Amino acid sequence: MKFLKFKLKRHSLNQIYILYLRLHLYEYASLLWDSCTQYEKDQVKKIQYEAARIVTGLTRSVSINNLLKEVGWVPLSDRRKIQKYVFIYKEKHGLLPEYLHELFPGTVHEISDNQYALRNNESYASVARRTEVYAKSVIPLSLSLWSNLDSNIRSADSLNAFKNELKLLYQLLY
Repeated sequence: MKFLKFKLKRHSLNQIYILYLRLHLYEYASLLWDSCTQYEKDQVKKIQYEAARIVTGLTRSVSINNLLKEVGWVPLSDRRKIQKYVFIYKEKHGLLPEYLHELFPGTVHEISDNQYALRNNESYASVARRTEVYAKSVIPLSLSLWSNLDSNIRSADSLNAFKNELKLLYQLLY
């Protein structure tokens, strides 16, 4: 992109970032590599910030928040959270393949012998974690995020409605 910044307009540079860089560096399998170290996440964020500087033409003296607002991009950490929410939504509604569905713990209602209507009947049972590495892996981390999500958003009728609610929550512009 550095070589193209003086040859292309801002809109074209933005599209190159979204269609090629962001897609390949951040979107593919970001659910899996999100458990990497903070240093590695920071290295990927630096690529996003440099691309934002190239697209906008702003210097390094501009704050990162202002830079991302100027270009209209969402921080990568928020994009990964959204992907985790969608992952759990798909699991709850049977949209995942069976081999992935088998990895999830049952709900409180499925596991307990309790016949009463509990407040958390539809919540997932807690996952036993022996190591910190497993606690930061896809399913336990996604389940903990899901439990903190507003119940109005979780109860969306369709996947598109759910994604639209998340877009409003994170104020996505793409």
